[in-house]
Amino acid sequence: MSKTVILMRHGHYIDGENAKAFGLGDKEALTPQGRADVDDVAEQMAEAGNTPDVIIYSPAPRTTETAMRMREVFKRVSGRDIPMIADRDLADGAGIYGLKAFENPVCAEAKTVLVISHEPNITVMGDYFGSRLFPQKGQAFLFEASSEEWPSLKAQKNLRHKVTFSPR
Repeated sequence: MSKTVILMRHGHYIDGENAKAFGLGDKEALTPQGRADVDDVAEQMAEAGNTPDVIIYSPAPRTTETAMRMREVFKRVSGRDIPMIADRDLADGAGIYGLKAFENPVCAEAKTVLVISHEPNITVMGDYFGSRLFPQKGQAFLFEASSEEWPSLKAQKNLRHKVTFSPR
């Protein structure tokens, strides 16, 4: 049995100062295009049979909203209510320290883990996994590894990039 890890960059967002101009209140939020892109990627993933067992995400508003939208689409398409975990190890600028999120016991038990974070975190984790990524907002990258090797960091270096999901 293999282990699947999906690294995703949050959708397009607007900061709190500029959100009012878009009618989004005064907090950081995904833009309408960002929401549409996230929903599209979630639908692609679910239709391809890549619904995660757990979603782990940075607690920032843009990643939280991305995670919530992904969960809603997965529930609608697959009927599964996916557990979500906010993890500070995935915060903006965490870089290689974002790998600590994989130490969460829920990750060890899950067959498929969706990790939603920021740049440069996604690029750094992709580099560690052995793949050079250039993630656009809303893009997701699926990796596989042998579950017998998981969760050792050495095994994580041998993850194979299988597919990229991009907003259409």
